[in-house]
Amino acid sequence: MSEKSAVSGFGLLAIAVACVLFFSPTGAQERYVVEGPGRVLADLAAGIVTCTLHPCLGDDERDIRRFLKGRMVSDGDTHYSDLGIAYPSVKGQLRGLVEWDFSDGLDSVSLKITRFEVDPAVLIEQVQKSLPGCEMERESDEAAEDTTQEWSCLAERDGAEDVLVEMYIGPGLLLFEIGS
Repeated sequence: MSEKSAVSGFGLLAIAVACVLFFSPTGAQERYVVEGPGRVLADLAAGIVTCTLHPCLGDDERDIRRFLKGRMVSDGDTHYSDLGIAYPSVKGQLRGLVEWDFSDGLDSVSLKITRFEVDPAVLIEQVQKSLPGCEMERESDEAAEDTTQEWSCLAERDGAEDVLVEMYIGPGLLLFEIGS
């Protein structure tokens, strides 16, 4: 009987060690990096640039209004909508709003994301992996008196001009601009 108790004790110990390793803060951080808001944002940006996700660059304003079922606000020049309404796949992962710039179709998409706490180095790596040809460069911030970091790259698109992608990263806030 004591051999069975020892074997089952070792089995429970192995399960406990596995649980500790899996649920440890380091393990949680690694899962966050892979599946967290940075990855969601990088995938969203790639979808907007490559038009594998709609609304995307070049889409018609009427089609976007129809897709959003009129849930867009405009001041006459600029159009806005809730990020989770415009891109339901990010709902629950990212919060903020989308600014649309139309002239001959959708020229640029500006994502204003709040409560965004991702290490900039991790975000840059994820964006570069998701956007074809994107090599983020940090903009000079010699005169900057705030904590904003500015990054930009050109993302390649099949059969179209490259797209300018800019990121402005501040504490808890991210401005992510795609297009002209």
